[in-house]
This record gives sequence, structure tokens and C-alpha cells, in this order.
Amino acid sequence: MYFVYLDESGDSRFKESVREESDFFILGGVIVKEKDLQECDKKFKEFKQANLPEELWDYPIHAVELNQMSKYKETKYKEYLTDIQGKELLEKIYSFINELPIEAIAVIIDTYQLKKRYPQPKNPYFLSYEILIEKVQKIVEGRTEPENTLALINLSRSSEDLARELKRIHNDFKAKGTRYKKLDNIVNLLNIEDNKNSSFYEIADLVCYAFRRSYYSHLCKNLKKLEIEDNYLFSMKKLCTLNIGHFVVTSEDGKEKIRLKIFPEPRYLEKETK
Repeated sequence: MYFVYLDESGDSRFKESVREESDFFILGGVIVKEKDLQECDKKFKEFKQANLPEELWDYPIHAVELNQMSKYKETKYKEYLTDIQGKELLEKIYSFINELPIEAIAVIIDTYQLKKRYPQPKNPYFLSYEILIEKVQKIVEGRTEPENTLALINLSRSSEDLARELKRIHNDFKAKGTRYKKLDNIVNLLNIEDNKNSSFYEIADLVCYAFRRSYYSHLCKNLKKLEIEDNYLFSMKKLCTLNIGHFVVTSEDGKEKIRLKIFPEPRYLEKETK
């Protein structure tokens, strides 16, 4: 069985602003085979114990806090790390997860574009979940692995109201299918739990943040704003093999490419040329 661990990044509410970092929403995380669960979890905990102060071993990794500690007054990292140490640690974490037997998956909903293009747009969270679960279904059914014919979706809990609505939507999709897919290879149960229940939610947070920063970098470039310097997406490039999107981001040297799944398709990102 495949286990899919998902987290969210950004604001799913619609705003009137024009292209700030909060104008898009990401649902993403990792796909991992059941046989690799325990070993990955063990290695991640060992990494934290080897690289973080003991006081932070049980503190969930928050990529945004490590990368921008000066913006967060309440983060526990400030008690033990400087801003520079936080960034260095984050880069080290991405290099570490890049070697794990997992796959990254993410759907980016450009909420500004969604509101602009559709008179009655769907809730970005629910829309991203629909797109993502379709992609997981396509991946699992396409591989025809006898030991991995099902996928269990695991979501980090944010609120009880959202959890109830997501479970209702999930059950609806299982009964009727989405607009494009029957979900025969998705487990009936949608597991929504506290993010402290598994190390994979911490990894899902890292994946979401890497995709978030990469997309924001492209927005800055196309809108002539100050570009960001970090490029965590290419630090975990080995995980980005699913190719579920049409838009391509390129490494600084131009030698590596990673696809992004963005909806709606932004007008100012260049599509890959064949």
C-alpha cells in the first residue's frame, strides 16, 4: 500500500490583493510505500537528534520558521538558533530528505487567478484536494504493483469543521468519482490526524514550503519584484519525479527542470518547449 501524507501552505481564502506571497494555496506532501514507513521515520528522528538541540527533538519542523525566523516572535527556534543557523539547518534537512525513498507531490492553487477567471470559484482547499486525489489515483493505477494497489490519504488536522467537510467530500468522491476519475485505488478512509502523530507531516511541511518558495520566486520574477535567493525545491530534486504539472521551473544553471502543477495556469509562466 502507498501512504500519502499531506499538509497545507498558504491561505485558502480569497483576497483582493495583487500577487503577494499569500495569494496562492498549496496542498502537498509525500507518497511513501508501506515497506519504507518505519525506516524513513526512524532515519528522520535520528537526523533531528543528531542535528538539533535536545530541546527541539519533539518540536515539529516548520520550514517557514527556520527560513524566516526574524518574522516569527513565538517560534521556539529563536531560543537555540540564529537566523543564519536556521537557514543552514533547513538546507541540510532538504539535502537529507532528498535521499529518502519517498516522492513529493503538490498542487498549487493560484487563488488570485482562480477568483479572476471563475465567477463562482470553488474553495481552493477542496479544489486542490480533488486535483491531488485524482493524481494519486492515476499514479497508483498506472504502476500496477501487486503489493501497492491502494493508497491511504493522511491529512494534517487544522480544524474540526474542515475535517468534517473533507471527509464528506472524500466519501462523495469515492462513491461517485471526481469529474475525471473513479477512485478505485484510493482507500475509503480519509485519515485526518494531529501532525505530531507522524514524522511524515513534518516532511510534508518541508515539501509544501519548497514548492511555495519556488512558485513565489517565479511570481516575483514576472512581476519585477525583488527575487528570493533560496531554492529548496532543487535541494530535494530526487523526490520530484511525478511530473504531474505542465509548468516547468529550471535550476540556476539551466541543467535541471521540475514540473509544477498550478491551477489555473498563470499567463506569465513559460510552458516547457518540446
